[in-house]
Amino acid sequence: MNPPTQRPWAVSLKAVTALAATTLSASAGNYQNDFSGGVSDLTIYTLAGAPPEVRATDGNPGGYLKLTDAVNSTTSTVIFPDRDQGFPVQAFTFEVDCRIGNGSEVPADGFCIAFARTGDPVLTTGQGFVGGAAEEGTTTGLAIGFDTYNNGGADQIGFTVRVDGDIITEIPAATLNGALDDPSSLQTGPVGSAGWARFKVVLSADGKLDVFWKGAKVVDAVDTGWTPSGGRMVFAARTGGLNEAHHFDNLSLTTTPAPVAAVTLARVDDNGYHFEITDFGATSVVTPEKVGTLTIDGAAVTPTSVTKAGNVTTVTYVPATPVVNRSTYEYTLNFTDQANLSLSGRATISSPVLPTGNLLAATPVNNLWTVREVRDGAIDPFDIGRAAVMFKNAVNVTDGENPFMNFSDPNSAGDKGMFKLDTPFLSDVPDVDDNDIIQGANISVQITGTTPAELQRTFWVQSDDAFALRAKGAKFINKNGAGNIDPADEATLIFAVGTGNSNTRGLVQFPAAGTYTLEFLYCEGGGGAFNEVAWAPGDFVNNPDATNWTLVGGGGVTPVLAGSLPATPTGAPEGQWNVREIRNSNSAGNLTDAISYTAANDFTGATVSDGVRPVMNYNDDLPNAKGATGLFNNDLSLIGNEVGVDDNNYIVAGRITIPVPAPGDYTLEGIVDDGFAVKIVTPGGRFVASGGPGGIDPLDSST
Repeated sequence: MNPPTQRPWAVSLKAVTALAATTLSASAGNYQNDFSGGVSDLTIYTLAGAPPEVRATDGNPGGYLKLTDAVNSTTSTVIFPDRDQGFPVQAFTFEVDCRIGNGSEVPADGFCIAFARTGDPVLTTGQGFVGGAAEEGTTTGLAIGFDTYNNGGADQIGFTVRVDGDIITEIPAATLNGALDDPSSLQTGPVGSAGWARFKVVLSADGKLDVFWKGAKVVDAVDTGWTPSGGRMVFAARTGGLNEAHHFDNLSLTTTPAPVAAVTLARVDDNGYHFEITDFGATSVVTPEKVGTLTIDGAAVTPTSVTKAGNVTTVTYVPATPVVNRSTYEYTLNFTDQANLSLSGRATISSPVLPTGNLLAATPVNNLWTVREVRDGAIDPFDIGRAAVMFKNAVNVTDGENPFMNFSDPNSAGDKGMFKLDTPFLSDVPDVDDNDIIQGANISVQITGTTPAELQRTFWVQSDDAFALRAKGAKFINKNGAGNIDPADEATLIFAVGTGNSNTRGLVQFPAAGTYTLEFLYCEGGGGAFNEVAWAPGDFVNNPDATNWTLVGGGGVTPVLAGSLPATPTGAPEGQWNVREIRNSNSAGNLTDAISYTAANDFTGATVSDGVRPVMNYNDDLPNAKGATGLFNNDLSLIGNEVGVDDNNYIVAGRITIPVPAPGDYTLEGIVDDGFAVKIVTPGGRFVASGGPGGIDPLDSST
């Protein structure tokens, strides 16, 4: 899959100025949402606290978008879709109904609306605002900060206008929790009774900025010196140690592209550099002979090819030395149109972590991971991009297959994640701390569903150390944790450097039901070493405790307690165990066989004993056959115990209904000789962690 388009961040101001006085018209981009049908086409990042959500009632009217409620320590970022087909944006109008307040008597912290230029970190990570605060705006482009808290120093409550991070004007609005119609207050009413007020931002084609709040013009024709650029609109809000609600409705965005030909696509990957210059109708047309100089990181280079098809001129450059994975490059591409207007595109672009083709040559197998393990010495510098290069040029490899990506070093595993029934690395050396391991793997998975929500899957990667996970043909639209969506490939989630646990979740939007390929790259430097790739249907990127996770894959494997549970009698009161004991020398060799035999409910030739027990705390009454006694020593004899005999080849199946006093985490402990399985049958219950030699069923986290 090709990396997503990288938009140039600036075009020649000379060219735009020359055209601004003409009667040319540009096709405007539009986005409108009254939030009656969700957050269509918006990319959302939750950096802290509860995620944004659309609520069906209490809007103005109907549904509304909650960026934050009046709770502390929440930050959310919304990225708007590109409606301008990659052309530089010359002007825009943004309007939204706001309900701000209903929180602290001293409210905090505010929100911003910004047009961030291509390459701004906010566009790919949701973070990277001025001073790390969403209300201060982005570090590139044009930002209007709605700052509701004075952080000291030169900071003030009110409106802040920045261009490329520099303040060009500040307008105070210091009344706290003022009236709904008071433009000197950034809140829309007293605490407990905030209403809805209109916020409007207008950037004109001449670079003048107007801002309206509660019907009053609070910023009047400020000259921003705006240089048209590619990029995206950003909407973000934050609370800290104090709070206020940031609720929005009836949002409207109109953008106007600059009426000139522009570099509408720029990317760099293992195939080299690729640029597309798109004509602006018949107004501004570029031909191959009009393409001028191309510089990469300040050095002039000669394009490998310049061609034109339709209204797109394509420029490629394949360097003699291949580009480095996960690196940044700055380019400038100069060209003129048919009117001899000098134009240019320039930006910093990134190469993706994973190759544009396939990570593995092997064809992906349905629900079974194909794995290649590489040991070619130290990964230096230690980075997932360097690991990708080493994997591509591997010499010492070990190939295999595994139902799951759930590997660890038995000698030095580290955290091991949620699912701890790990497989040793393919090239594991017994009793040795295995270091400098690279794994690459692929798998084919089936995605079902019809609506966008039904076609979402949340992936949870835990690893020591770095990883890259790609969902080919789909894209990540949100993430939680220290990892990020690859800025050069929105199909890839990455954690790039060393760590004890990458612990990152990412939400993938699949475009349609069907078969998709997942690719996974992992690298281990030193110390602890493990990886696991889990998933769940739906959006649980910010709420991992609300679903039943499974490891991705499972070909040839079934859940331990699949289908019907082992048969047990009924009738025990709440808090006591219904127990069935089965003694059969042919059925208790291992846990899987024992479960299958018990579930079949055919006990011909076996001795079956049913009963009710207050606790599950058994032991053989023969002193030299007891083994370990566990934590509680008041053990019960087996129902079918034979006095004075070493009781072997037993299966014990039990079921109990217990009262749970409150939602939350509870600990269950099993001390067993030999194997056991415990399943939480009530929907919603699941295991979230395990300790000891046992572990959570990789295909059913309720077991």
